[in-house]
Amino acid sequence: CLNLIALAAQVSGNTVGAAFAGAFPSLSANGSSCPNFATCLDILDAGRDADYDGAMGFLTIDAAGLTTSAVFDVFAVDPDTGRDVHDSYLTIGDV
Repeated sequence: CLNLIALAAQVSGNTVGAAFAGAFPSLSANGSSCPNFATCLDILDAGRDADYDGAMGFLTIDAAGLTTSAVFDVFAVDPDTGRDVHDSYLTIGDV
């Protein structure tokens, strides 16, 4: 969700979390879908609303700051190599 944080800071013109957190809902629903920072920024620069959906394609945050729909990768550590490995997906809400 680092892209969403960066977009919120960009839109709000502020790098303080409490100041830009209010931008999350408007950046995660009801706009033109975008999968990364650059594409979302192009949409915003064109005067349109961006809907950041992330790498997995779904992300919605409500006005209270709660994630209402998302798909996240879950990783584990391989005990033999010590490397991160994909373990499963975590789905929240209707996606």
